[in-house]
Amino acid sequence: MMDANFIPSVALVTGGAVRVGKVIALSLARAGYDIALHYCSSQEEAKKTASLIEKEGRKVTLHKYDLADVSQCSALIDDVMSQHGALDVLVNNSSVIHEISFLDTPEEVFDLQMNLNYKAPFFLTQYFAKNRKSDKVGNVVNILDTYINRSAQPYFSYLLSKKVLAELTKMSARALGPVIRVNGVAPGIVLPSPGGRGEEYMAARGKKLPLASVANTDYVANAVLQLIDNPAVTGQILYIDGGEHLI
Repeated sequence: MMDANFIPSVALVTGGAVRVGKVIALSLARAGYDIALHYCSSQEEAKKTASLIEKEGRKVTLHKYDLADVSQCSALIDDVMSQHGALDVLVNNSSVIHEISFLDTPEEVFDLQMNLNYKAPFFLTQYFAKNRKSDKVGNVVNILDTYINRSAQPYFSYLLSKKVLAELTKMSARALGPVIRVNGVAPGIVLPSPGGRGEEYMAARGKKLPLASVANTDYVANAVLQLIDNPAVTGQILYIDGGEHLI
């Protein structure tokens, strides 16, 4: 018989309604986690993803917050803690990307990229660390980008925000151990983009990689689970990109 005081492990996935976040949320649910599913504008998609999580037999709650407004980060953590009673895993997946060069980047685009892609994970991780009420070791996984070790130009402020997030991953792992482990996953291209880079583009790009194939969203989700499940790993970044970071 289950202990009446038993509290299941809970994972918060930001941007969990669609694309990579959706697959990560579903994978965590299948691994036995109750899910706090964050979204901003994708309400209908969030409801559909929540329904899929419930079919896995897990509790799921929906949390609508605009994390580009960094002041909402503490409210999100409080909301999750209030509804679940605990929070064990934080997956910082929400991000925004603009194809704008350095010279053409306006301040409002720079601020949006930094606020959502870097400052929100910073303060979500901080509030998560300050408000945990569990004896379990906590986990933070930041979703990065395979290009963090390059200086690609077309997505200048986006890439800069992900580079800073990669440094936050390592620095916060040092600051928060042994109570919380912090790691990162750096995917390459795993889905067709809304801008027209479809399956043919992905296949052609994959042929140029060391493994002759791009990754997919399941591989990204598996990497998240592997990092969470290994108690000896912190401050690490897993590249899930078919070896693209090597070329």
